[in-house]
Amino acid sequence: MQARNIFLPLFLFLLAGFLPAAPFAGERGLVVRQTSDFHHGSKRLGAFKALIIGINDYTDPKIPDLTTAEADALAMAEVLKKDYGFSTTLLLNKDATKSNIYLALRKLAQETKKGDSVLIYYGGHGDLDKVYNDGWWIPTDARAGDPMSYLDNVQVKKAMRSMKARHVLLISDSCYSGTLFGSTRSLPPVIDSKHYLGLYNDRSRWGLTSGNREPVADVGSGKHSIFAGQLLKELRRGDRAFFSIRDVYTHIAPIIANNSEQHPICRPMQGVGDEGGEFVFVRLAGGKVVTDKPLQGSSDTQAAAGVVEKKSGMLTVRTSPPKAVVYVNGANEGVSPVRIQNLTPGIFTLVAKKKGYLDQKEKTRVRADRSTDVLLVLDEVAIAMGRLYVHVTPSDAQIRLLNIEPRYAEGMELEPGRYHLEVSRGNHHSVDRWVELQADKDLTIEIVLLEKKKEVAPKEIIREVIREKVVIKEVIVEVPTEIIVEVPIADMRLSGSFLGPRWTEPTTGMEFIWIEDGCFMMGSPAEEAGRDRDEQHHKVCLDGFYLGKYEVTQGQWQEVMGNNPAKFQGDERLPVEQISWDGVEAFLGKLSNEELRFRLHGDAENEYGAGCVRVSPGGYGDTLPPGQANYNGNRPYGSDPKGEYLRKTTPVGSYPSNGWGVHDMHGNVWELLQDWYGGDYYELSPEKNPPGPPPSMKRVKRGGGWYSSAKGCRSANRDWSELFETDDNLGFRVVLEAAE
Repeated sequence: MQARNIFLPLFLFLLAGFLPAAPFAGERGLVVRQTSDFHHGSKRLGAFKALIIGINDYTDPKIPDLTTAEADALAMAEVLKKDYGFSTTLLLNKDATKSNIYLALRKLAQETKKGDSVLIYYGGHGDLDKVYNDGWWIPTDARAGDPMSYLDNVQVKKAMRSMKARHVLLISDSCYSGTLFGSTRSLPPVIDSKHYLGLYNDRSRWGLTSGNREPVADVGSGKHSIFAGQLLKELRRGDRAFFSIRDVYTHIAPIIANNSEQHPICRPMQGVGDEGGEFVFVRLAGGKVVTDKPLQGSSDTQAAAGVVEKKSGMLTVRTSPPKAVVYVNGANEGVSPVRIQNLTPGIFTLVAKKKGYLDQKEKTRVRADRSTDVLLVLDEVAIAMGRLYVHVTPSDAQIRLLNIEPRYAEGMELEPGRYHLEVSRGNHHSVDRWVELQADKDLTIEIVLLEKKKEVAPKEIIREVIREKVVIKEVIVEVPTEIIVEVPIADMRLSGSFLGPRWTEPTTGMEFIWIEDGCFMMGSPAEEAGRDRDEQHHKVCLDGFYLGKYEVTQGQWQEVMGNNPAKFQGDERLPVEQISWDGVEAFLGKLSNEELRFRLHGDAENEYGAGCVRVSPGGYGDTLPPGQANYNGNRPYGSDPKGEYLRKTTPVGSYPSNGWGVHDMHGNVWELLQDWYGGDYYELSPEKNPPGPPPSMKRVKRGGGWYSSAKGCRSANRDWSELFETDDNLGFRVVLEAAE
C-alpha cells in the first residue's frame, strides 16, 4: 500500500498571537431562526462554494505519483454539486500548480460574502519543514527538495482568515499536525434541531484530516483512498436534510482507525476566526425535517384544571423547492406550503410531486395538541451527461467554452446542449464554432489550426472621378501578383452591398428596410415614467443596416424549417412563437448563403429601429395609444385610455408602421435579440456600434408582447430570456448582413 507522505502540520498557533482579531461582529449574514429554513430555497442560507484540489501526477520524476487523489477530488466535486448545491472550482493534476492554487485561494478570499459557506479539499503530497516546524502543500509543478517551489501553509491560513464567509471547512486527505487545531468542544446532552441552528448561526473555521503525523494510505477499497471512500459514503447518505461536519467525523473515524494506522482529526482551527459554530451541510434533496411543538393554548395546566384535552393536531407541509403538489394519505391538499387543522392523531403518509423532480414520500406522526411542521426535500431528475474531447493541432493551443463558466478540461462531463467552442493560438487562425453534446455520448472534435501567412503591405493609388454627380473610387492595389481591384463607393458600407432602401429575400418573401446610420440617445431619461435601472441614458452611434419590416411569420418559418411550433395558428402571417435560441440559430443558418448572411438585431439596433431616432415610450410619440399595437389594453401607458386585450397574436402589419416603415416593434410578440443581457452594460459600452456584453445564459428581448402592459412595450424597456426558453409570446426579427 503506497502512502501519501504528506506531513502538513500547519502550526497556525505561531501566528495567532501576532494577528489582530478579525472584525467579524455584525457581519454574520442572515440568522436562521427555524429548521424549516434549512433548505436552499429559503433565501436565508448563503452560497455554498468549494475549492477542490487533486494531484496524481507530478512533473518532477523524483516525486512519486499518486493513484487516487484525482478520483477522490472528482467524486467530491460531484457529490457537493449534485447533492448539496455547491459551486465548485476544480484543480486537477497539471492545473494544480503553485500559482493556480494560490490564485484560487485568493479569489475565494476576495469573493466570498458574509453568509457563505466555503469548503477547501486537498488531496496530494505534502512535506514537513523541520527547520521552521511548519508544513507545505506540494503542487504539481514542485521540484523535489526545493521548498521555494512548495505552497507554504501560511498562505492557506491567510486565505481562510481573510474570508468573510460564515463557515470555512478545510478537508485534507493528508497528515496534519494536531497543533493545527484548538481544543475540542463537548457536545450538548441533547442533539436536536436547536443544536444545529446554533452551529450554523455562529461563525466557524474547522478542519477534518485523514490523520495526525502518521503517513496516510493512498489506496483503499475501490478507486478511492480509505479516508475519501468513507467520507464520500457518508456524504451520499440521503436520510438527513442537514448535518454537521462532526456528525460525519463521528461515523467515519472509527472505521478508518480500525482498518488502517490512520487516526483522523476533526476540530476547530486555531487563529483563523472560529467563533463556536460548525460547518453544516444542507442537502438539496432527500429526507425530511420535522418540527413538533404544542398547539397554541395547550398546556399541562389545562389538564390539571380539568379542561378537556384536545383530541386533534395540526400538520403543515412545506417543500424544497416550493410549490410542489402535496398528498396526505392519498388526498390532494394543494400546492405547498399546505396546512391542515383538526387532524385525528396518527401516522400520515405524505407525498410531494413536482415536474422535474422525483416524488418524495415520507411518513410522519401527528399527535394530539401538537403542531407538526414537515419539510420535504425533493430530488431533481438526474440529467444524463455527455463528455467532450477536443483534440487540437498544435497541441498547446488554448481551448475555451465561451457560454459556460467552468474551464475546459479534456473529457469533462456536461449537460446535453450546445456549447460555444473557441480554439486559438498566437500567429494562427482561430476556430470559433458551436458544438452539440448529447446525453450519454462522447463527442470528440478534431481541430487543426492554420498558421497565418505573412502579408506584403500593398501600395494603394486612389483616383476619384466625378461622373454624373456620383463619386467613383478606383483602388489600384500593387501586390506581387499585380492584381487591380475596382471598388465602387456604394459597396464600401459596413453593412455590405447597398441594395436600395428596400429589399426582398427571394425564398421567403421577407422584406427588409434600410435603416440609415446615425446617433441617438439610448435608454430613457430620468423623468420617463416606468423606466428601470438598466436604462441609463447614453449616446450611441450606429452604422446603417437592413432591418426586417415585420417579425418572422409562421409561413416564413415553415418555408425554411418545414414545421410550425407556434401556439396561435390559422394564418401564415401570424408571427412564429414558441421558438428557442437554438431554433432561431438553425433558421438563420438555413436562410443564409455564400453571399448573404442573416442575424438577429442587437440591443441598440432594436431601440434605434423602434424609437425612430428619438427617445419615447413608443415609436409613435410619447404615448402608445390603443390601436397602435397589440398589447394588453387594460394596462395603458400614462393617461392613455384603455383599449382591447386580444389575448393572442395578430398577423404582422396589422398595426401602423413607425417612421422607418417598420411594423410591430411594440407588442404582438417579444423579439429575441443577438446581444447577451447585462444589467450594467450601458455604463461600460462604447459609443460606436456597441458589441454587447460577454456571453451568459440570458439573451436580451425587447418590444413587449400581446399580454404586456404598454409600459413593457416602451422603446427603452429591456428584458431577458433564458437561452433555452420558449414561450407563446416570444418571436424574432431578422437583420440582413452581406458576406465579406
